[in-house]
Amino acid sequence: MKYRFILLMVSLIVFSCQSPERETSLEGTSLPQMVYPKYRRWMSPDNADHARFSSPSLEWPSKKGQVFQIRVAKDKDFIKQLISVKDIPFSFINLHQKLSPGLWYWQFKSDTGDWSEIASFTINDTSIDFVPPSFQTLYQSIPKSHPRVLAKKDEWESKRLTALSYKESKILINKANEIIGKRIPSERDATIQFQGRDENETEKIKKIFSQEVGYEFGESLKILTQAYLLTQEKKYFDVALQWIREGNGWDPKGLTRISDFGDAMIMESLAMAADVFWDQLNQEDRSAIINQVSIRGNGFYENWTNYLENRNSSMHVWQHIIHRMFLTAVAMIDTIPEAADWLEYIYELWLAQHPKMGEEDGAWFNGTGYMRMNVMTLLDIPTKLEAYTGENFFQVPWYGNFMKWLTYAYPPGATSDGFCNDGRKWPMPNLEYGAFADAYARITGDPNALIYSTAVFEALDKLEEPLIDEDYTGGPVDRAVLSDDTEYAWFRITSGYGMPLPSIDEITELPESEIFPDVGVAYMNTHRNDKKKNLRVSIKSSPMGPLAHTHAEQNTFNIAYQGKRLFYNSGYRPWMGDPHTSGWYKHTQGHNGVLVDGHGQPYDAAAYGFIPRFIRGEQLTYVLGDASHAYQAIELSQKSRKDQNPDDLEVKLFRRHYLLLQPNIFVVYDEMEAHKAVDWSWLIHNFHGLKLDLENKTVETTYDDRGGRVSLFGGAALAYSVTDKFTVEPKNILRKKDAMGNLLAYKNHWHFKATTKEKKDKMRFLAIIQVSEDLNYDPILTSEENGHFQVNDWIINANLDPNSAALISIENKEGSVRFHSQMPSRAGAAVLIEKIDGSEIVKTAKDEYPKSIISASKRQ
Repeated sequence: MKYRFILLMVSLIVFSCQSPERETSLEGTSLPQMVYPKYRRWMSPDNADHARFSSPSLEWPSKKGQVFQIRVAKDKDFIKQLISVKDIPFSFINLHQKLSPGLWYWQFKSDTGDWSEIASFTINDTSIDFVPPSFQTLYQSIPKSHPRVLAKKDEWESKRLTALSYKESKILINKANEIIGKRIPSERDATIQFQGRDENETEKIKKIFSQEVGYEFGESLKILTQAYLLTQEKKYFDVALQWIREGNGWDPKGLTRISDFGDAMIMESLAMAADVFWDQLNQEDRSAIINQVSIRGNGFYENWTNYLENRNSSMHVWQHIIHRMFLTAVAMIDTIPEAADWLEYIYELWLAQHPKMGEEDGAWFNGTGYMRMNVMTLLDIPTKLEAYTGENFFQVPWYGNFMKWLTYAYPPGATSDGFCNDGRKWPMPNLEYGAFADAYARITGDPNALIYSTAVFEALDKLEEPLIDEDYTGGPVDRAVLSDDTEYAWFRITSGYGMPLPSIDEITELPESEIFPDVGVAYMNTHRNDKKKNLRVSIKSSPMGPLAHTHAEQNTFNIAYQGKRLFYNSGYRPWMGDPHTSGWYKHTQGHNGVLVDGHGQPYDAAAYGFIPRFIRGEQLTYVLGDASHAYQAIELSQKSRKDQNPDDLEVKLFRRHYLLLQPNIFVVYDEMEAHKAVDWSWLIHNFHGLKLDLENKTVETTYDDRGGRVSLFGGAALAYSVTDKFTVEPKNILRKKDAMGNLLAYKNHWHFKATTKEKKDKMRFLAIIQVSEDLNYDPILTSEENGHFQVNDWIINANLDPNSAALISIENKEGSVRFHSQMPSRAGAAVLIEKIDGSEIVKTAKDEYPKSIISASKRQ
């Protein structure tokens, strides 16, 4: 242990207190400038925030190389029930003891600084009653014999024959046999073979070559190690030893370290091999492995401490690397002295922050494409911690809601919501999604995970041939069964198949529509369980802003029909720093959103949004998105002149009302205001083609099997246009190949834009979007000057005059559905009134705020 607890408590007085009601309003406090700054700016928890656990974690801003102390007490003089901790080598701490209910105060200081201002937090009945074991308890619980990570020595022989009987084991052994005789990569293979157009592109190319070598080496050595465990055949050790000796000869600070992913893969695979082959290795080989692993591991540790915990989006670490480091530390805990430091840091950081950027609602802020890269880490670390200590580390509410979110965001047999990087990698969930959902069900007991996994494999089984869609970047989706998966195969054959699956007999059916306010996404469906009929709208306005793998996409939406994309965000990601990636793919102009003076939302932590209102009805569902802060820049502005910030677009208000009308209509009503007159541009995109009808103010898709038509109206004269060109062209500089081995070619997408002909400080848009199976659409009867529109059985009244109060009301001809976005008699709340089975059901919604915004508003 690096730090010391000093407990000055005569007695611990335990008492109960009444939990306050959950906050849903700012109560006069203004919205914060930012919610999730790129680097930590404030102490947490503070302002009497409710602590997540009864044994809380405390976090504070820091700089590299600092050592800290903290004090916690029930009074501001730090006398009552005082807890003091010194010699803390990082900028967070877990107290590892249950605190009594009530208000607590705390401070921190560096060894060379003064005490911070006093922060406060509350322990009450909303705090999860969980006291994590100390690191010393974890350390002592780790088996001392080898192997202990891929398998436990005292258990493996009794499990090995059963494991060997599974189909996955046969697949793994076949792969190991293919590796025998295969050329072992050399360190020289990580030397780049071509240059980029500039230094940034060349650096990216270096990382790719480095990662490819690291992955080939690590994956091959791991397969050989697992094959030996299964068969006990010496030939796998002999070949593994050749790979080990090749890797041991590499410079651990050289070419293979350029890629952090590759570096971590090499480190982990050598550690796993040492753990399994420890008794067979001679001292020279052991020492060489220890040297390689310690240098690589220390490199990560030194880079992370007093940095990683303060950054909100070090996603490479949280995807794979922290997991690989965790496994490496466990394997080498009694061999490399620093391994205990690595494990302590990972354990304490995990307790304080996991799931990183994953809040209570279960949504994943980096979207459906990147969450799959985190699931192994999110499952395996707490599983192993529980195996060692006997404590349940899955108590964070996120775990109970994750599969619910995924069911809406990426339904089995259908396209994903499209948000964030890789949001459209495959046209439907593939084998990997089915496999990790199966693992999730077995480990956590979540019935929604089992339902999801089963539905994924049922959808895959219906494929008569590989599903290929050139608009998706992940390659074809093919028929598959669970045993075809290799990512979670070792889990299944060593323990997973022995775990009971959860019962789904009494599970409650998920509703058609749902909101996930912590991450700021919402989903509306007309027929969620009937893909052929379903109109699905995905909506985003996130407090987490546009950082990491997210996009500048606050108050944007994507529309899918019959499980396929209809109107979706556009563009490609040749690589993270590519001009097209930042200038279109992640940029607001590549999304179904709004530009201001031709500019999109800045890549700034202050450019955030949220979803304040949600009403779920039988015939009408309503969502309100707020992106009033999404066009501002705070962190970027610090690099600009104080009197001139080009990244702040001076938007004062942007509220977007979304309404889904059964069975095939989607309405978008925008109210916007800026501090100056600007050009407002309304955008929507399609991959296949768009037809513009200027006379009727419509734009229509060109698919043969499904269709969508947008009728757009505005509070000022608009200039309409359609193009199939990107303003920033994607180029395959990295020479990426598709699943068939061909160089990727980036085809054009289609883009509709409607821009005000004159600059306006205020603006209204109304879009009425219809979907159709037979490409026939209902006419819209309009009285645009009065804001009156009728389509099919729906009557829409929208105030398009930007100089008067924004209002949209909708009712059907029968009068059985009535909606008002602002009802004065109900203090401005949105109101939905539906007649159902002879009864009048009234639902209302006033602005509500996620906990993150409420908490941040108190700090600024």
